[in-house]
Amino acid sequence: LSAIEELGKIKSEEIVKILMAVVEDRYEDWKLRGRAIRLLGEAKNPIAIDLLIKFLNDIFLNDDCPAMKLDAVIALGNFKDQRVINTLTDMLNDDLLTIREAAIFSLGEIGDNKTLPYLISLLNDKSFTIRKSAIYSLGKIGDPEAIPFLRQLLDREHDPLIKNKASIIIQLLSKD
Repeated sequence: LSAIEELGKIKSEEIVKILMAVVEDRYEDWKLRGRAIRLLGEAKNPIAIDLLIKFLNDIFLNDDCPAMKLDAVIALGNFKDQRVINTLTDMLNDDLLTIREAAIFSLGEIGDNKTLPYLISLLNDKSFTIRKSAIYSLGKIGDPEAIPFLRQLLDREHDPLIKNKASIIIQLLSKD
């Protein structure tokens, strides 16, 4: 694991390819593979995008391991690419709450306002965590178009934390 960490400090394309090989090796320790996935995201080299997307969608590659899938969703949040956005919006329907939450967070990190309809629809989700994450990501994107939807949320929401977060984001978006 410490060797992978040291490799991750070097941002060369050769190192990215080595990290990709670690991710693709199904017989490698899942912790090493997971860390390699995160490092691919941190390297932000677009040659890793296809592998990360494939990893999420290929049960034989990801071993249906929630931790490694979570790592891939978070890693993809470092890439502003339409293929990544499409993959992350698909992940909004995942069965696991943690994957859905990470996809929301990653979409916020990407900051593309084309994702607003997806995030706005999540303001109605039954999950507190999903609603809170959607508010956060709408704030990260920073598009004032979200304000009316956040105000609607304020009118119907009962949870004080959600109301507070929505109020803060409305104030931030109104300043622009």
